[in-house]
Amino acid sequence: MTQDYVQGSPTVICANGHPCNQYVTNCRICGAVVKKQPYQSPQQLRVTQDGIQRSPTVICANGHPCNQFVTTCRTCGAPVTNQPYQPPERHEPTPASQPPAPGAYEPAATVYRGPLPSVWPTVLITFLFGIFGLIPASINTTRARDTGRPTNTYWAAFGWTMAASILLWVLFLIVITAAVRTKY
Repeated sequence: MTQDYVQGSPTVICANGHPCNQYVTNCRICGAVVKKQPYQSPQQLRVTQDGIQRSPTVICANGHPCNQFVTTCRTCGAPVTNQPYQPPERHEPTPASQPPAPGAYEPAATVYRGPLPSVWPTVLITFLFGIFGLIPASINTTRARDTGRPTNTYWAAFGWTMAASILLWVLFLIVITAAVRTKY
């Protein structure tokens, strides 16, 4: 990465927060328009509780934390305000919300997120293309697992359709063979 500011010259930032020479119009790092806001050197960054250096943070119109030197929020594109960002307060767990004692049994709550993928792509591709039905079966199994749903329906659909397809081909070959033998 090239530095686009000259040692000792006044430094400003571009729209993406890179340090730039005040005499250029576009940032050489990202090509964004250079603003006339002063660049904050790493020595001016504040150190947060987790030990990471960060620039002073403000919020956008939708409440997302943003760097004070940008004009639009990178998360949502809303304009950045000059109101300081206040991180959410951390609360100590109360005895009722503490985890259960080791060995205590608590049934897991099943949370379903999103619709269940259909088995029809697996059935159709398996019937038409045979072993290639493994592809939609695998994809749909992963999607079902990600939503917390059971995954055995896709493998059962693949297995039963593959068996039915093989059976139909065998019956087709028997009929063709019988027809050829009776004709000759």
